[in-house]
Amino acid sequence: MGRYPVAERLARIAVPTTVVYGTEDGIVPPDQSRAVAAAAGDRPCSWLVAVRGADHNDRALLDDGVLLRAVIELADRATIKPDLTFTVLKLDGPSTAHCT
Repeated sequence: MGRYPVAERLARIAVPTTVVYGTEDGIVPPDQSRAVAAAAGDRPCSWLVAVRGADHNDRALLDDGVLLRAVIELADRATIKPDLTFTVLKLDGPSTAHCT
């Protein structure tokens, strides 16, 4: 990933992770954001949130609360007790997930 080896660093730590990106990001290519999310692997409580049509630092990231909800959900997943079921924001609507 070159100058910012986020994916390589993320692959070495085991923490709940959420990657939020704009599908029209002109600074960090969406493929790079997806690669960062993929580096989280199959670890529990990790999610990828795409904001359709959003550019880098685009107001669209804030307008409908997608970014804020993703951060709140990440905080919840980082502190959740094992074996609890919770609701996770996905672009196609909420879904239930299990975090262990």
